Amino acid sequence: MLFVGPSLYGETPDLTGITVRPPAKQGDIARSVLDGAVAIGLLAGYFAAVASPPPTDSIFALAR
Repeated sequence: MLFVGPSLYGETPDLTGITVRPPAKQGDIARSVLDGAVAIGLLAGYFAAVASPPPTDSIFALAR
């Protein structure tokens, strides 16, 4: 699972086999783990208009 946004603008990486999601917001990382994600990449997240992913989401993901 890879959360990306404008950070990949103009790039064309090979994302074969990777589920791409929009920028992460609060709850997205934990929800991904509960949905079965075994690897998560966070390249972009919401940090102004929407609550960003809190550190507790990452701690939860690592503990799982």
